[in-house]
Amino acid sequence: MFISRETSDWRISWRQNLRSMLRHALPNITEHTIEQLVTFAEKILEANELLHLVSQREPEREVVKQILDSATVLKHISFLTGCRLLDVGSGAGFPGIVLKLLFPGISLLSLDSAPRKVTFQSGVCSLLGVDAVFIESDLRRFAPENQVDVVIVKALSAYDAVVRRSRNWLRPLGWLIFMGGKQPNPSVAASVAKFSEFSEVIYLPYSLVEFDSTRHLVISYKK
Repeated sequence: MFISRETSDWRISWRQNLRSMLRHALPNITEHTIEQLVTFAEKILEANELLHLVSQREPEREVVKQILDSATVLKHISFLTGCRLLDVGSGAGFPGIVLKLLFPGISLLSLDSAPRKVTFQSGVCSLLGVDAVFIESDLRRFAPENQVDVVIVKALSAYDAVVRRSRNWLRPLGWLIFMGGKQPNPSVAASVAKFSEFSEVIYLPYSLVEFDSTRHLVISYKK
């Protein structure tokens, strides 16, 4: 199901596109969760002009793409109930809030250095009835009280800093996951290779068929 820019006016049909794409990507998704994700998208679009949460050029199309990209992680990675997930550089809440809505058993910690984005996330999750911890901090100052099971990064290029800090953030055998674009970014593997605490990276390609887009997960674990 590929919905092109030519065949779909995203400003009008983005809600229906999001619902259809989520049902196609995740056949077991509930209508309640779909409506939560639609509300999440609406709030992002309402705040976007002020907070620049997604691209200003085609925000309706972009918010659908970002939600679908975040959701697709669950087709390839299985999380256990109680998993402590740290979303680093979370911005609008991609992928952490999307993953939390789709799998409420995750214990979400959402880290971003921009106060207004942290406030946005906290407010929208309060509206949606989502329990999570929102942290305004930079990478150097943040130190979780307890180690986490997964560190996930979607839109942050400070690879060395994330890997370095994840040595303390992650429990042994915890996962470090970078979400990337069409081609795996060699900088991620190079950063991971600097630290003996981490395994060699593996690359997991996946597709966003609806956007004719190939993506990659780059995954390592703490030894």
